[in-house]
Amino acid sequence: MGNHHLSELCLRHIALMEIKLIDIQTNTNKCENAAMTTSLAMADLMNKIDAIGGHLIQDLTDVIGVLLLALLAAMVLNIGLGYQVWKKGSSVKKHAALPGAISE
Repeated sequence: MGNHHLSELCLRHIALMEIKLIDIQTNTNKCENAAMTTSLAMADLMNKIDAIGGHLIQDLTDVIGVLLLALLAAMVLNIGLGYQVWKKGSSVKKHAALPGAISE
């Protein structure tokens, strides 16, 4: 009877170990699924960050482009005004050099 009882205890212990092994496998699968979900969420987040970064870079280049155009326009306007002032100044000198003109 002692050996039979011992065998029965061993079989119960083996059955409990099998149940624990199934629990471990189930938990492992849950962890793998959670890891995969986390990995997908991180990839999605990185894609969103890249998209935001791309928009920011595009906006920044647009702003820089507009600023460069404004600078170019200011330079052209400045050159144009300088030319007009220079031309006006040279025409005043011509008129002042005419005979009978009052020179300062």
